[in-house]
Amino acid sequence: MITKKTLLVCWFILYGVLSWGQDDVDVRIAVNDEVNPNTFVVIIANENYKYEQPVPFALNDGEMFRLYCEKTLGIPQKNIRFVGNATLNDMRIQLLWLEKVMKAYSGEANALVYYSGHGMPDDKEKTAYLLPVDGNSVLPSSGLSTVELYNQLGVLPSLSTIVLLDACFSGARRDGQMLASSRGVAIKAKETPVNGNMVVFSASHGDETAYQYQEKRHGLFTYFILKHLQQRGGQATLGALSDYVIQQVGRKSIVENDKSQTPTVMASKSAKNWRDWNFAEKAAKRYEIIEKEISSNQDNTLSSAPTQPVLNRNEKNEKRQEINGNSLHLFFRQITESQKRQLEIEDGVEVLDNTWGGLNESGITKGFIIQEINGNKIADINDVFFIRENEDWSLQNELIIKGLYPTGKKGKFVIGKKYTVRVYEGDNSRQSRKKAEQIGDEIKKIWPNVPVYVHFYSPRWVCRVGNFWSKKDANEMINKLEKQGYVNLHVEKK
Repeated sequence: MITKKTLLVCWFILYGVLSWGQDDVDVRIAVNDEVNPNTFVVIIANENYKYEQPVPFALNDGEMFRLYCEKTLGIPQKNIRFVGNATLNDMRIQLLWLEKVMKAYSGEANALVYYSGHGMPDDKEKTAYLLPVDGNSVLPSSGLSTVELYNQLGVLPSLSTIVLLDACFSGARRDGQMLASSRGVAIKAKETPVNGNMVVFSASHGDETAYQYQEKRHGLFTYFILKHLQQRGGQATLGALSDYVIQQVGRKSIVENDKSQTPTVMASKSAKNWRDWNFAEKAAKRYEIIEKEISSNQDNTLSSAPTQPVLNRNEKNEKRQEINGNSLHLFFRQITESQKRQLEIEDGVEVLDNTWGGLNESGITKGFIIQEINGNKIADINDVFFIRENEDWSLQNELIIKGLYPTGKKGKFVIGKKYTVRVYEGDNSRQSRKKAEQIGDEIKKIWPNVPVYVHFYSPRWVCRVGNFWSKKDANEMINKLEKQGYVNLHVEKK
C-alpha cells in the first residue's frame, strides 16, 4: 500500500530530478511583487574593448544585474539605465542622468551604480580609473577616475548611494593576465576616499585581481552578489551582503585560482548605518525559471556596417536605398515634396519594394510611408539606417512601425523576433546539460554576435540559437549550422 508519506518522498525526489540545475543565478530568479519606485540605477557593463582584451562575461554580469534590479528588487524598468560596452561619454551621460534624478527627488530617492569591466591604475599618480571601451590603459585620461566618480556621486542629495565595482585597479585582467600598460607588474592604486551618504563595494583589494567565475559565466564578485540576492529574495541588507560576498569570494578564489581576492567596503563618515541599508523592504515569495543566455553581445555598439545605397536602374534619375538586414528587407526612398503637400506631412520614407523578411510577413506593402519606428521619428533615410544598425543590440524584441498609406490612412505594424533555431534537445540528466552547454559554447565561438540560449524546459535540456524576425532568417541560420556539421535542426516559433 502506498502511503501519503511515500508519495510525498517520491514527489520531492522527482522535483529534485526535474529541477536539477534550475537554482543557479541566471536561471532561477526571485520575483518581488513589491514595487521599489524611489530607487534609480545606472549599470555599465564593458566587455569588448577597442584597445584591450575583452572582459569575459561582463555583459552577462550587467544584464543579469539589471534583471535582478527589475524582478528581485522591484525597481521599475524606467528607473534603470543599462549601457553595454560604454564609451567615456556614455558613462558620463548616465551619471549626469542619475544626478538630475536625485536632485529632482530632493533626498527622497536611492542611487545604485554598478560597473563591470576593466579597471586600471595610473602608474605615476597611483590613481584608479574605470576604463571605457574606447579607452586605452596607457592613457589614463581616456578613463573615468574614481576621484571624479566619487566626487560626483558624493554630492548627490540621496537617501543612500551604493556603488558596486566588479573591477580591479592593479593593472590585471579578469583572466589573470595583465593590461597593456602594466608591463606585467601589479600596481597598488591609492584608495580614493568617499563622502556624502555613500558606500563603495569593490571586487578586490590593493594589487589583487578581480577574477572571473568560468563555470558560472560571471565575474566572481558579481556571481555571489546575485547569489545572495537570489537566496534572500531581494530582502538583503548591505551589511549581510558584504559579509557573504567577502567570505564566498575569498574561499572560491583560493580554490579556483590559488590566489586571494578580497572584496572591500568603503563607507563615508555620513553613512553610519550603512550595514542596515536594505535592497528591498520585503522578500520575494515566488521564483521563475528563465532562459539562460550564453552569448552576451547585446551592447550599444554597431553590430554591422551600414548597407550602402544602391542605384535603382528601373527608375530614371531616382535613387532608392536598400536595407537588407534581419528585419528590414526593403527598398525605400525619401518622400517627395509633392507627397508632403498632398498628405500634409513633413517627413517620412516611402516603401518601394518589400521582398521578404519580418516587414513582408507583417503586411507592410509598397507605397506605405514610414514615419516612426519604436517611438523614433523617421525624418529621413539616415534615421532608417540608424534603426537597422542598432536593431540587433536593442533590448526590445519588437519593432513598432507607424506611418501612412498613400490614401492618407494611418497604419501601425508590430514586428517581433518570433523565430529561433533548436540545435539540441536532451533529457533532464547532467550529461544532457553538459552537452547543451558544450554545443552553446561551440556556436558562440563560431558566431560571437548570435545569441545562444541553454535552458531547462521541463523535462529536458535544450540549446537554441538566435532571435529572428522571419522564418527565412532562421532557415539561413540552419544552413550555416549544417555546414558546421550540426544535424536535426528545427525552426521554432516563440
